[in-house]
Amino acid sequence: MKDYITRNIIAPLTYALQGGTLGKERVVGAMNYCFQSEDMNAMNELGHAMLPFYRDYFYADPSFIGYEKWEVREVIRHCMENDDTFYYWLSDGYNLLETAHSWAEYHKKCCQSHHVGAFLELLESMTHTFYVYECLVESNDIRQELIRERIEGNAYSREVYCIMHAFITIWLEEHYTLKQKIRFFKLLHRHWYFIRAIYSAMLQSVVGYGYMEIAAIAHCVKNDRRHHPHLHLFYSAVMEHKERIVRCGTKRDKLENVLTALREIVTSTTPSDELDELCNILFSDKLKEYLEKHRLKKYKELEEELQRITAQISTLAEQLSSMISVELIAQKLLDLPPQTARAVFLELNAMLMGNEAWVKIQADLYNRILARTKVPEVKIDHADQVIAVAENNAHVIHTKIEKNESRR
Repeated sequence: MKDYITRNIIAPLTYALQGGTLGKERVVGAMNYCFQSEDMNAMNELGHAMLPFYRDYFYADPSFIGYEKWEVREVIRHCMENDDTFYYWLSDGYNLLETAHSWAEYHKKCCQSHHVGAFLELLESMTHTFYVYECLVESNDIRQELIRERIEGNAYSREVYCIMHAFITIWLEEHYTLKQKIRFFKLLHRHWYFIRAIYSAMLQSVVGYGYMEIAAIAHCVKNDRRHHPHLHLFYSAVMEHKERIVRCGTKRDKLENVLTALREIVTSTTPSDELDELCNILFSDKLKEYLEKHRLKKYKELEEELQRITAQISTLAEQLSSMISVELIAQKLLDLPPQTARAVFLELNAMLMGNEAWVKIQADLYNRILARTKVPEVKIDHADQVIAVAENNAHVIHTKIEKNESRR
């Protein structure tokens, strides 16, 4: 039987993965012969012989990916669905997140989305067994990947984790039967190119599209009439997260223009509720709360926050500088050794340029300090050259100033 399996199944699959023609019907027939054989060793030998193919498929070996390999994948999935060895392998400590990492890495490198269908096919093959529950991960584990991918990933690796999130979320739902869950996943597979647009709005990051911003995705969805019956779902998601989408880089005027066009389509199209229940499962309030609580800020958001904090610090510095006696500062500077006084002056000058009283005396004070030194003049705005020398002395001066202020 081992020779039969090698000659009629393993060798043709290996040849097809290397670019040859498979002969699908003959290979499937040989598999079915093993499954139906009264010899129990036949199925076990087939399962062990197929394990390397299962592993390579699950871990995104490039030789399995691509439209031209669809027959190979179909034959392997046929074997998976009938092979107990495959189910034992799944239940033996296998973790679905490992598969997501492998497929995400592949898509991140090739920067293509059209191979994602092979990943959806793979997950769909797992819906035929209860063993799938044994390799599911916690909801928070995949949610954490969504948050990380929002910042670190690209549109294509992000898409893989969104698909895995959808798969795990559907399977962990307690209120639906296995038959209903399979139906939901088939809906996800059939409408994925629309549902990923909703994921994009939810994450405020492009998922699977070759665009840079959400407004471009909205245009794409708007222009595809197949999506119009479900457009109310995407429109609602964008409206709910509009302000954050703008803060994450989408231009407001472009977004408003496309939202106007979407609104017209939504109001003039009879809506379909085919995807409503699925989207309620995938985009629950629990997910929204989790993303809001744990979300990492994008560079643009951090930049805006830094500008806001800088403005606050500037305002505070102006308020504090107005409370300090510049005459007292001048007196203490002139009491210092000449070179130290000069270094401290350069640091203080940058801090107090918003103080009108300081501006009035700083030029004369600097000339008086220079007159006491023997080194060549250095321009005031080159403070970075002497900051290292001045750090400790500046702290001493500030401390003295504070003590004198407290006595006044």
